[in-house]
Amino acid sequence: MKTYLLPCVCLQDLCVNAGQAGGVLSCPACGRSVAVPKFRDMQALPESVLPLSRPQRSWTVFHALVLAGTLLAFLSGTAVFLIGSPPKAVVDAATIRIAVAAASDQKIFTAWQNISRSGVDRSPTPEEQTLLHLSQFTAGISWAFTVIGVLGVVLAMGGFLPMALGCCQSPRRAEAVSRAFIGLASWAALSALAGVATAEPLSPGGVRTGIFGLEASGNKFVYVFDRSASMAEPGGRPLAAAKRELLRSLDELGEVQQFYLIFYNQTLQVFDPSGTRGRLVFGTEKNRQSARRFVEAVRADGATIHADAIAAALRLSPDAIFLLTDADAGDDLSEAELERLTRSLGATKCMVVQFGAENQEQSPRLALLAKNSGGRYRVLDVVATRESGDQAAAVDAR
Repeated sequence: MKTYLLPCVCLQDLCVNAGQAGGVLSCPACGRSVAVPKFRDMQALPESVLPLSRPQRSWTVFHALVLAGTLLAFLSGTAVFLIGSPPKAVVDAATIRIAVAAASDQKIFTAWQNISRSGVDRSPTPEEQTLLHLSQFTAGISWAFTVIGVLGVVLAMGGFLPMALGCCQSPRRAEAVSRAFIGLASWAALSALAGVATAEPLSPGGVRTGIFGLEASGNKFVYVFDRSASMAEPGGRPLAAAKRELLRSLDELGEVQQFYLIFYNQTLQVFDPSGTRGRLVFGTEKNRQSARRFVEAVRADGATIHADAIAAALRLSPDAIFLLTDADAGDDLSEAELERLTRSLGATKCMVVQFGAENQEQSPRLALLAKNSGGRYRVLDVVATRESGDQAAAVDAR
């Protein structure tokens, strides 16, 4: 079949044949519509020396973007899946508890000499250091592949969107749509990934707990509660309120946290479920139930001597000591006791709650000990609080 050259106003020649007579073509150069003459008029057109080629679907830059983006996203997703999650902890809480329970007193004492503070503050072992490096490397590689995968999705969508909207016949409009989408999507994706990358790492452990509004974070807590005779007046309310708050705080601890209980007057009454005095216990359900029975059996009696109880608590090197007393300035620490206890603080915070009326004389040296440790001191009228049902009578003496 003969083919003829049909000129367009843009000087581009279009190849036509008798089967297209009377139709309309679109010029591939300028996009204008060109009317094809009828068959009898077509013979006046110059003949084409080349045979009419079958229309071919053109491969555009948008097809390339879709292909490249899809490959990037697929390969990156496969890499992240194969890499998997970062390695987990070397040992779990149950393993730690079993090891501590099986160790002799001499081994535990030696360990405490070598590691002044267990948990986050101690130096990692070689095995833990290796695991940490491996975890950081794995997380970094996974994050890098995630970035590449997201950019691949952006590229693929930037190529697919103009085609889906039918913009390919108008190259300029298609290019504008593609550039706008890729720019906006890249900004959103990289902003989100940057936020994830710069976010604060999760805490390696620890909870936040406290008594009567004074809270501290950590893994090791010692509760030092006054049980002198005055805690039974009036009507046993101060000691009862102290017990309720102590048990509530213990319920906030997990099984990996450790605690110790000291009730004191002129002597110490300590919680000792393992039979080894002066050892922190884990916050397991069994230990917390034992602690509940111990607390419920405590009775108020005797006088008040703070220093021995606080010194015993500091020897355990906890993250925080929660001290509760109803004693006034007459039973306060001496200057020498305050100086000695301050030297023993280390990184331990002292959170001190003192029961008493708002206008009752406070214990200035206990308040100073709390301040020196970075903790807080508060006076609370527990009788007024109990009667009114709120804590509006609390005086924050930070």
